[in-house]
Amino acid sequence: MRDFRFQISNLRFAAIVLLTLLFTIGCAKKPEPVEKTSSQASAMRIISMAPNLTEILFALGLDEEIVGVTKYSTYPEKAKEKTNVGTFWQPDIEAVLVCRPTLVVTLGFDQQTALASRLDAIGCHTLTVNIESVQQLYDAIDAIGAAVHKEEAAAQMLQRLRTQQAE
Repeated sequence: MRDFRFQISNLRFAAIVLLTLLFTIGCAKKPEPVEKTSSQASAMRIISMAPNLTEILFALGLDEEIVGVTKYSTYPEKAKEKTNVGTFWQPDIEAVLVCRPTLVVTLGFDQQTALASRLDAIGCHTLTVNIESVQQLYDAIDAIGAAVHKEEAAAQMLQRLRTQQAE
């Protein structure tokens, strides 16, 4: 009788494991083939995590590609129309993910780098820049321009800034 109980408990355990596996496999999202047009394949969905980054992105001509900005990103006026993804100091990772970004641009402060690390861990592409000096601003514009394939626009912006600084 004892062996019979042992066999029943083993069968119950095996049944639970099997049902759990089937449930997990059955609930897994299955990839669906989607044809992308050339414009969809190259379309970027950018999120800016600081007002100064928002201004740089708009100045590079990325109005349509920007899908999310922080609460205090109010310039240019079009920035107010974008999805709010929290504040500079308190980014909202859920709001970021809802926007399905292809690039999230952050600054090198603790809250921002923590967000970038979390996003990187789940497969979101991030770019972190530091802007605490004029040279770092120039480097950031270069890096952002390269990341969004707007190298020429970035070079023109840098030329204008350097000319203004020299005057």
